Amino acid sequence: LGPMAYPELFGPPTREGQATTPDGARLAWQVFGHPRRGWPTIVCSNGLGCSTFFWHYLAHYFSTHTQVLIWDYRGHGDSSAPRDLQRELTMEQCADDLATVLKDAGVERGVFIGHSMGVQVILETYRRHRHLVAGLAPLLGTYGKAIETFFNTNLIAKVFPAVFHVATRVPWPIQAVTRLAARSSLTLPLASLTGMVNGSMFSPRDIKPYMENLAALDLRVFMNMARNVGRHTTEDILHSIHVPVLVMGGEKDVYTPLWLSKQMQQRIPNSELLIIPAGSHGALVEQPELINLRLEKFVRERVMGHRDGETPSARALEESSTDRFES
Repeated sequence: LGPMAYPELFGPPTREGQATTPDGARLAWQVFGHPRRGWPTIVCSNGLGCSTFFWHYLAHYFSTHTQVLIWDYRGHGDSSAPRDLQRELTMEQCADDLATVLKDAGVERGVFIGHSMGVQVILETYRRHRHLVAGLAPLLGTYGKAIETFFNTNLIAKVFPAVFHVATRVPWPIQAVTRLAARSSLTLPLASLTGMVNGSMFSPRDIKPYMENLAALDLRVFMNMARNVGRHTTEDILHSIHVPVLVMGGEKDVYTPLWLSKQMQQRIPNSELLIIPAGSHGALVEQPELINLRLEKFVRERVMGHRDGETPSARALEESSTDRFES
């Protein structure tokens, strides 16, 4: 396995490695920035079918404060391919893999931010390895069974078994279309038209690595992980989470409807909610300034306990968002 991709986005990492799991899988990780007294490590977990590319704005911002860790799931990026597609691509296995990565990287505790499917991964990590978790920041995702609410309907969940059957047995037509889309200049306009991204904020620079990664990803890995996302839930632990939590939801997210973010925040004691105005499922790269400032405020105040360290700009952004969407 070679070095992780996207140096044009991230620049050179401070440290990188390959963690080896008990069953022999190799998991690629990188760290940007350096440990800083009092600051927790920011630990990032990707969405379904994604590698690490969407984290570059966050990594650039927080690496001036502390260290930021990014990593790849099995079968993604520069991590090794799974040998058992059913067993190795569950959310439980992802959580255990993350614990292995943190040990290999020498990270004792951190604030865990998950994007999309990564929300289920970090919540499962809290269930299984809560000693590692200083805080949680679920971003544009739900606590479980994401396919049942995809596009705010259960239709996808109903047809998914048939789609899974075809896609895992005859994957080449779908992958051929994905490869064509990866090279097309129409991908971003079409994604914007369907509401998948906010085209006025989403940069072609950020859609390119996503499409290239999706075209190279083994469709069987994607489909098996999607099936496990649809089966997994952490609903039962939400009421018992006792670390600081900042839930972040997008106003225009069609993949994870905003009501799910509100519901999750209501079920987690003493948690906070940021609603990203006009934010789609790609708000992580559409509005990184808002997300970074609000996350910094959360880490300083709730995790580090420094009320006097809040940033006025982050406070203003939080208040305007809360006032606009409070119901």
